[in-house]
Amino acid sequence: MNWVFYLDRWYQVTSRPVVGEYKLSIPGERGYIILNRKQFVQLSRLNLKLKLSHPA
Repeated sequence: MNWVFYLDRWYQVTSRPVVGEYKLSIPGERGYIILNRKQFVQLSRLNLKLKLSHPA
């Protein structure tokens, strides 16, 4: 599973290659966020910086 930290919560990522979108959802909750490729790339870079600058 792919997870990403966004808006102070962990979201599960589901890609929708035909449409070119990425769906961020929290299992067990009804809501979700749809991002296009450009937005998802920006989010991924932000998450990578957070992980590299704050090692666990």
